[in-house]
Amino acid sequence: MTHERQTAKEIRDEYVETMSKIYYSYFKGYLTRLTKLQVLCMYVCVCGLVAMTTAQLLAALFTRT
Repeated sequence: MTHERQTAKEIRDEYVETMSKIYYSYFKGYLTRLTKLQVLCMYVCVCGLVAMTTAQLLAALFTRT
């Protein structure tokens, strides 16, 4: 019984660590895109959409950097 509890704890700890890394990665990507959107919105407010097509706007929003 002792070994089973220890094994279960190890599995749980590894699962928590793995999921933590996954959610951190997702959140970091989300925050990066949100920041990029905020910067782009500020640019649009200041400069306007002069000669920027919809495709260019979408590309600027969703291109990974």
